Amino acid sequence: MRFHARFVGAFALEDAQGQNVLPPLRKTRALVAMILLARGEALSRSDLIKFAWKDRDDEQGRASLRQALYEARRLTQGESPLIYANRTTVRANLAVLESDLDRLNAAARGVDLEALEAALGPNASALLADLDGISPTIDAWLAAIRREKLAELREVANAAAGGGHGGGSLGQGPGPEVALAAADRAGEAADVAATPRPPNRTRLLAGAALLVLCAGVAGAWWLRAAPPHRVLAVEPLNAGQGDGPAQAVSRGLSGDLAHALVANPAHIVVNQIGEPGVRAADADFIVSGDVATLGGRLQAHVQLARARSGAILWANDFAADPGHPDVMREQIATKADAVINCALSARHGGAARISDEADRLYLKACDLVEQYRLDEALQPFREVTVLEPGFARAWADLAITEALTADPSDPKRQAIAYREAAAYARHALALDPRTGLAYYALAQGMPGIANWRRRVEIIADGLKVEPDGSELNNAMATELMRVGRSAEGIAYYRRSMAADPLNPIKTATLFHALAFNGQLDEAEPMIDRALRLWPQSAVIWQYAFVVELRVGDPRRAEAMLADPDHTLVRDDKEADEDRQFLRLRRDPSPKNIAAAIGRELALSSADPDQDQLPAALRIARLGQTDLAYRLALEPRGAMDEDNDEVMFRAGLTPFWDDPRFMVLAARRGLLPIWRATGVWPDVCATGRPPWCGQAGPGGPIASVSGKARL
Repeated sequence: MRFHARFVGAFALEDAQGQNVLPPLRKTRALVAMILLARGEALSRSDLIKFAWKDRDDEQGRASLRQALYEARRLTQGESPLIYANRTTVRANLAVLESDLDRLNAAARGVDLEALEAALGPNASALLADLDGISPTIDAWLAAIRREKLAELREVANAAAGGGHGGGSLGQGPGPEVALAAADRAGEAADVAATPRPPNRTRLLAGAALLVLCAGVAGAWWLRAAPPHRVLAVEPLNAGQGDGPAQAVSRGLSGDLAHALVANPAHIVVNQIGEPGVRAADADFIVSGDVATLGGRLQAHVQLARARSGAILWANDFAADPGHPDVMREQIATKADAVINCALSARHGGAARISDEADRLYLKACDLVEQYRLDEALQPFREVTVLEPGFARAWADLAITEALTADPSDPKRQAIAYREAAAYARHALALDPRTGLAYYALAQGMPGIANWRRRVEIIADGLKVEPDGSELNNAMATELMRVGRSAEGIAYYRRSMAADPLNPIKTATLFHALAFNGQLDEAEPMIDRALRLWPQSAVIWQYAFVVELRVGDPRRAEAMLADPDHTLVRDDKEADEDRQFLRLRRDPSPKNIAAAIGRELALSSADPDQDQLPAALRIARLGQTDLAYRLALEPRGAMDEDNDEVMFRAGLTPFWDDPRFMVLAARRGLLPIWRATGVWPDVCATGRPPWCGQAGPGGPIASVSGKARL
């Protein structure tokens, strides 16, 4: 067999060489499990979209399915792939698959106790135990497939046991006394296994033990869902009886929170106080607050408190148009999702509960990080590590924040900051080796394109221990984008956002990458939603504005530039430059192009120490390739590796086709990476430009699959 699957316990899938071939994201794994357990039936793409992305529109759902199948490409490629996928359907190739369910049924059919125990494994737990809590649709499917597979096993074992072994029914499991007696008898049978035994007695004992195991054990573990890690109770927000918009926010908030948190790795249960069986005393955290229509605006104050102590850990104010209470609910749920993710112990590797004061400081730091106010987040992170020295995740957060805020203008101080960050990261790993974020901090402390391969190795090591880590996937994406592997980079950005879907920075990073790599149609709806969810986020606004300014709708960019709520995001000089560029986009006449090139050259001359590549590429987009290369190859200005990614954005074909591109790539340290890995940038996927593959072996695209490629 080419593939081996284990469905009992955590889902596992290996190829013939024993290599793990499961995609990293849990939702994609659930999709693979559904396909493999469909008995080879062809499943329509629309059904798969409803299964995994029911809450998305048709276009987004189709794009998500394409991305999932790309992530599972090791299962869809080759002459005899495990999964066949065409334009309309997807199905499993069961001829190349062996699974523990096959072995379980064979053991039950043959009344083979030893084979049954081997198939179950030493730590039998729920079927697909690691896939609970991804979404309500997937949870419903898991419950159904567990019942179905248990019924199959019972039917097979009953038939075998009834065929001359004393009958009995797995539907009626024996009591504990009978189970213990049967287990003792099974032990006696094992003691005399080396000596000849009467066949009927052996089969009777094995059959009895099999019945006990299937009814007493399988019934207990097979149907069991993974227990929720934490419970969140939502206290209906206080709202006036005659205030319709406020009432709409209060009534619908628990549902919106449940929807926002559905992909949380902690498998959070969200209930509203007042519903049957829901008590505040059973929750870890309580969301409460007030909402009212005041002065023509819908306003809310929401807080998160520790249920047992009553300590308020976080509070925030919201405002919206009274005509759209659903927008306010969505904003509250989005913000609360980030806070709850931060507060729950699952967010930091299952650490023990920390004190209220440490939790309050930690939430404050997380909130600052979400706003990308990293300098301000350093101090509360430091205070948390003092209060809770065994809190591994806080040490990792401190490490990466220290590394990201290191001052590049002062090399000596930057080196000190990187050393401190590395020490914090190593301490986090000593406390908990599963702290994936610490690997990101270690990689961040190795700047420069010369360290690219080492950084990727470290990030890959982190993804082994935390494959769903949002920051790690984001870091891998950044590294791939800077060497021209944009398709893979965007795939990792998608994984990053899927792991933390309501994070504004991850959202902005993804729609920015999509827009500048020729996928504006997908980026624009994401921008609309992001501006609605995070109306006060400077990060969201800035990324969205740059997209509209450069490749999007110039009229929308003009409106954003005139928005009085964001006048502080762009200073007067930047705003004036933006308006001139927008005039060029409306009227790309030779006169306006010449004026734009003149401005770029003037700005470049005014600061000769800066990296000249961005200005050169803007000039290249204006049709002046020769002038662009003269500027890019001038022996002045420091080279910033963060600018390398810009060379591979869509719309630069004449620049790529020029033979001087290879000279520029060598100067910026990219050529040695392509030679060493044998992996060329995406621009080579079509067989052009002519320099592709000239300086070393390999094809245009390869996956980051381990150190062997690096």
